[in-house]
Amino acid sequence: MVGKIVLARAGSGKTYYIANDFEEGKSILLLTFTNQNVENIKEELRVRFQGNIPQNINIVTYSSFVYSWLLRPVEKCLTFKNVKSSGVDINTQPVGNSYPPKPFYVKDTELGHYINNKNNRYYSTRMAKLILKQKKTIWKIIENRLEMLVDTIYVDEFQDFKGADYELLMLLMKSKKFDVVSVGDFYQHSVAMSSERRGIPFKKGKSYLSEEEFLGVLPKSIKIDEQSLIYSRRVPQKICDFIQKKLSIDIDSINEIEGSLSIITNVEEVVGLLNDETCVKLVYMNSRKMLFKPVINWSYSKGDTYSRVLVVLTDKLDKFIQEDFNFSGLSQKSINELYVALTRSNDELYICKKDVFNKANELLIKLERKIDS
Repeated sequence: MVGKIVLARAGSGKTYYIANDFEEGKSILLLTFTNQNVENIKEELRVRFQGNIPQNINIVTYSSFVYSWLLRPVEKCLTFKNVKSSGVDINTQPVGNSYPPKPFYVKDTELGHYINNKNNRYYSTRMAKLILKQKKTIWKIIENRLEMLVDTIYVDEFQDFKGADYELLMLLMKSKKFDVVSVGDFYQHSVAMSSERRGIPFKKGKSYLSEEEFLGVLPKSIKIDEQSLIYSRRVPQKICDFIQKKLSIDIDSINEIEGSLSIITNVEEVVGLLNDETCVKLVYMNSRKMLFKPVINWSYSKGDTYSRVLVVLTDKLDKFIQEDFNFSGLSQKSINELYVALTRSNDELYICKKDVFNKANELLIKLERKIDS
């Protein structure tokens, strides 16, 4: 059996891949993080199977998988006695460890560290940790049970796995009892906020690993596919070339649209784009405070596709548009955040510096005040 990681690029068709990679008749389990992505995968499967998803294919969220497929069946075998949970708490963030300890923090040697005693539900962020804390015999039980249920597990967005969730994923991928195929884009890790404070697997100490370094620390038994999803269906070649030149990220396009990329330095042109509701504005943060629409934070745009996009650079990235720009001074996290913003458009991409945007935004505010008065 094999564990495989498929390295994808933005807009390369990850959902299509995991819905079409396997042979018909196999017992397949497809995992993703959100209910929306579950629906996206189901839609791809309906296309493949003419509207009816076969019963041998299951699509669930990661938290549902850990609870229903891994943890709940072995509750009676856990190190804690008389465990009988009522589900998963995905809304409550448990009190974290700190020094000095915060009030109401429960040590990980107690059941209350993993289960919210107010509703008897597992904290979603600590289920993997609980499994990892068990004796190896418990994992063997889990592994043997999965072997009877599935031939292949597909994992969507592997780059969003951190800490204990990542360690659990590695246990699954190293198993010799079933295949596990994980698909994701390394350059989209650490973009969304996470409650996981440990840097595993994308940091060593305080420094972020490059893609090459990350691949070097993976278990040797895991196969790496760097070719299947390198071509973006979304991002035009002009934008891909720009990203390759500026950020040294290997990304190519199979988008038939030629596309365009423009660096906007004129304040009036930026004002026009801010007023244009067909153009999505991507700002680093504080999108809710902006007067113009539509506007989204870089990190919240992850997974989205737009036709026309204006990316507003941060002060730290004001030299990005210069010919002699050198990305070596950026952390991998900063590169990833910018990469996500730059890869949202399937046609027209506009980029402006923060100071040009600030002047344009000030003009809009003044005009708004005149209208109100």
